[in-house]
Amino acid sequence: MKKGILNTDELLAGLNEAQREAVTTVSGPLLILAGAGSGKTRVITHRIAYLMAMGEDPEVILALTFTNKAAQEMRERVMYLLGQDWRRSPFLSTFHSFGLWVLRRFAHHLGYSLDFNVYDDSDQLVVVRDILKELDVDDRRFTPRGVLAAMGRARLAQGNPGELAAEGDWGRVVAQVYGHYREFLRLHNAVDFDDLIFLPLKLLEEDELVRDFLQRRFRHIMVDEYQDTNTPQYRIVRIMAEKHRNLCVVGDDDQAIYSWRGADVRNIFLFERDFPEAKVVRLEENYRSTQTILEVAWHVVKENTLRKEKRLYTANPKGEPVVLYVARDERDEANYVASKIQELSRERPLSHFAVFYRTNAQSRPLEEALARRGIPYRVVGGLRFYDRKEVKDVVAYLRLVENPDDVLAFRRVVNVPRRGIGDRTIERVLEFCRRGSLPLGEGLEVALEAGVLPSVSRARLFSFVVLMGELREASREMPLSGFIDHLLDRTGYRKALEEEGTVEAQSRLENLRELINVAVEYDDVDEGLREFIDRASLATPLDEGGQGDMVTLMTLHSAKGLEFPVVFMVGMEEGFLPHALSLDSLAGLEEERRLCYVGITRAQEILFLVRTRTRLYYGRERAFPPSRFLNSIPRELVKVEGGGPGLPQEPPVVARGRAATRSREGGAPLQWRRGDRVIHPIFGPGKVLGTQGSGESLKVRVVFDKVGEKLLVVRFARLKREG
Repeated sequence: MKKGILNTDELLAGLNEAQREAVTTVSGPLLILAGAGSGKTRVITHRIAYLMAMGEDPEVILALTFTNKAAQEMRERVMYLLGQDWRRSPFLSTFHSFGLWVLRRFAHHLGYSLDFNVYDDSDQLVVVRDILKELDVDDRRFTPRGVLAAMGRARLAQGNPGELAAEGDWGRVVAQVYGHYREFLRLHNAVDFDDLIFLPLKLLEEDELVRDFLQRRFRHIMVDEYQDTNTPQYRIVRIMAEKHRNLCVVGDDDQAIYSWRGADVRNIFLFERDFPEAKVVRLEENYRSTQTILEVAWHVVKENTLRKEKRLYTANPKGEPVVLYVARDERDEANYVASKIQELSRERPLSHFAVFYRTNAQSRPLEEALARRGIPYRVVGGLRFYDRKEVKDVVAYLRLVENPDDVLAFRRVVNVPRRGIGDRTIERVLEFCRRGSLPLGEGLEVALEAGVLPSVSRARLFSFVVLMGELREASREMPLSGFIDHLLDRTGYRKALEEEGTVEAQSRLENLRELINVAVEYDDVDEGLREFIDRASLATPLDEGGQGDMVTLMTLHSAKGLEFPVVFMVGMEEGFLPHALSLDSLAGLEEERRLCYVGITRAQEILFLVRTRTRLYYGRERAFPPSRFLNSIPRELVKVEGGGPGLPQEPPVVARGRAATRSREGGAPLQWRRGDRVIHPIFGPGKVLGTQGSGESLKVRVVFDKVGEKLLVVRFARLKREG
């Protein structure tokens, strides 16, 4: 351990002017707008060390962040700066760890004993599953995970999920389960992760003794990644800072990309309302990227209406233009990325390369293209495509269709989605087959006829056997891609995921769509089902351990906080980035634009943007418009490559500004009437059910042939009349 920098002049050495201002402003509220790559962690840790070097008692300093990793890094950096063993140290923690610390001292004020248990996600699922069973609720329609997610969303948005009871069957079930769930936790002296935020907030708002203790104890409060706070977290730090007003928050509204977790970017804008005397310091000098990359990023994000103005600059070289590759399709896209990595890796390690995509499903062609060239890779934040649960489930169904005697496939899918066929029933049937030396297919039929099962179990298993027989017949009459689509409907697998309604369920649906795309290659192949199964079975990682020199594949959400010398951003099309689910709201589109900005600013030296002219979508080739975010980038910053036949004379990045989001028809806005047939670039053909609102808020409700009913904001929807 080094001696440490207790001299404030040494502590401030090496900081730029804005960083020094942020570090030395230690009285009153402070909002630090820290642009990407501007050294925000350096600033917050130096600020903690500066307070201590100025003689502040470390026990009155509280710094909050969102992950244990970030808290540990903060702790290590401060220790390095001070170079001493801490007998008394600042409180550096995640929000949840801080909430647990508060409850371990004051939970008895809320009627809990101080030795309460904390239930994690798996514990919560068990409780919800048991409650659904107790209430005799169909857990195929109301899945435990979906109900748990709905409870969490409602609690964050409304405070009391019980208020959902008036919102139809789904709301009634969620409200009923929530009541039983809270009663169970109270009876067993337990709290869940959400309680680690909501219960400390309740104490702060309603218990004067607790509020006074916490306000006196922590005179200096700092919050990292402030744009990621949700409303309850914001209320906690606001109340705690009311007495001393020494609240410092560090964040970047341009990197607010977690609204689906409950984060609310508006908290940055509320800060100056609630603390009107606040000082604002902008960190705009970037130490990561070339000036060209920063210019591209700024031209993209400046289109957002909800943002604090800032423009990053750097002393780094200007750098090369950003490359936009226009691929024919997703295969060409993947092959281009793999070939460029192969070419550039002659002069740099593979660990310098990262490929970003919007959804996990997009990794499949990239993985295959890299594997064909023998390029090692790792998938961060998710499993390899063929290792994902939903993919393995469908492959298991296909194996059972192909081979009725496949015991492992049978065990995997007989109760997926849930059919009420329990483990005991499965074991009794398999034991019957073993005793009689019968193969599974024949043994199932004999067992059903022999009456070895109770009547209810027999009926459920009989339905499954009939289902598999129907699927077996359908597999002989349909192309493979169409058959998998049919299988997802007939088994109820797709419906179960749609009704779950979680972000994870949506990602799984996208992976299944991609699996159908893979199957198209086998539609005209003899023994296509068998070859497809073999392909899935033989897909193996180049390095299961994920260590060593290799390319990194990850979603854009996983990329936040990281940096790479060479970055590829693929899928730069409408429906992928921005994602189709964001197209019906301005807030959703602005978050997608921030996500694009995050991806761009991960690149240090070289950035490739890749879009396709067509993609397979549910097994059919579809043309997708270029991402509207490309329209914001000035032509002189981009070098266009690829495109194949028909590359337009003007690349798709020449248009700029908000005009790019207007309807392509031009002229007077189209009038939509009930019964009109329309085409959406992502959802395909559909029929108008009606409209609501007017002007820029005009919305149209459409039932699409493939994906069902959607409510779309007309000015963002890019609808066309059919024909």
